[in-house]
Amino acid sequence: MAEPWPLRPHHGLCLHFFAGKGYDAAFTRNMVHVHASLKGDPSQLVRLHCGADLLCAACPERAGTGCSSPKPGLYDRRVLAVCGLREGEVIPFLELSEAVKRHILTAGKLETVCAGCQWLPICAGQNG
Repeated sequence: MAEPWPLRPHHGLCLHFFAGKGYDAAFTRNMVHVHASLKGDPSQLVRLHCGADLLCAACPERAGTGCSSPKPGLYDRRVLAVCGLREGEVIPFLELSEAVKRHILTAGKLETVCAGCQWLPICAGQNG
């Protein structure tokens, strides 16, 4: 069985709304690759991880094993709490996607979970 990919819980939302935009070209290329891989194989296991993950690998905001901002950790904790998930839990990406849709998007909690995120206007402008 393939090793689970580490994935920040809030990245379940980022991947849902990804529309080809990113911090810079390297980040966007990495995001395109990860997005295509997970959408192509939603059974891929992910380990919910509140630190730098495979999307953070090319992020200019990365600082060691975390982020230069405390905001991503806050978004992670909100996603975990609202979706009833736990850090360290290993689940198929599809399960994370469905939890995000059911507990955040359908429930109208995007603005609450993502309050303060610079990407929120892009996500809120889509139909979920």
